[in-house]
Amino acid sequence: MVKPLHEIEKQQCVEAGVLTKIHGIHGELILSLNQEFTGDIEEMELIFIEIDEGLVPFFIDVDSTRYKNDRQVILKLDDVATTEETTELLNCSVFIPKTTTQNNDAPALNLSSIEGFTVTDSKVGELGKIAEIIDVPLNPLIRLEYLGNDILIPLHEELIAEFDFDNKRIVINLPDGLLELYV
Repeated sequence: MVKPLHEIEKQQCVEAGVLTKIHGIHGELILSLNQEFTGDIEEMELIFIEIDEGLVPFFIDVDSTRYKNDRQVILKLDDVATTEETTELLNCSVFIPKTTTQNNDAPALNLSSIEGFTVTDSKVGELGKIAEIIDVPLNPLIRLEYLGNDILIPLHEELIAEFDFDNKRIVINLPDGLLELYV
């Protein structure tokens, strides 16, 4: 089973629903939405699935996502393709980060300014260049390609060992098991 990431807490999210059924043979799942959930899953690129009491980020294949009816969504998760992989996710809760208002008085780092920076892990070595910043409220993520797979890394101060703007480089200390989620 996949190890969870504990970088975003349930209190920072809204529970959208539960993955209740497999749809077809190409890794699609049916998300049964909670009555109180009012968001539009078709507009989302990223969701968090509760696995082993932690929230694990998954990209959604937005081209394949569609409503089955007003309370069920058929969705395809990137990098989940087999019936075995989808079966592991059945009955797991899906969470969406809450929208938060930012304090306009607080200075903030422009996250898009670090796109293209090289990310190096202190143990593994160079991982790749930042392809995208995903600005999840209270838990921004960086996306990069490593060994042919898109990986998400929380941009959390506890993980950052060094931030070198001059050389466009970030050195991080990845949590054990994070890379294994993706490769």
